[in-house]
Amino acid sequence: KKVQEVLEKGGGKFLHVWGLLGAYDLVSVADFPDNACAMECMAKVGNITNASTHTMPAMERDDFLQLLTRL
Repeated sequence: KKVQEVLEKGGGKFLHVWGLLGAYDLVSVADFPDNACAMECMAKVGNITNASTHTMPAMERDDFLQLLTRL
């Protein structure tokens, strides 16, 4: 609940959360207004929990393809 509160205060929300067996115990997909908000929230989560995070920003396919055309 504390993690969810941090996300909501930072403008984010969980879309999916899955429990896993293997190298990672949990994977979640969250939506944030921008990458800076996501990074700030995940840094705060690291400070209030004993968990480490691995944040991977994602883009919609069409936006990603558009970005690639500029390379």
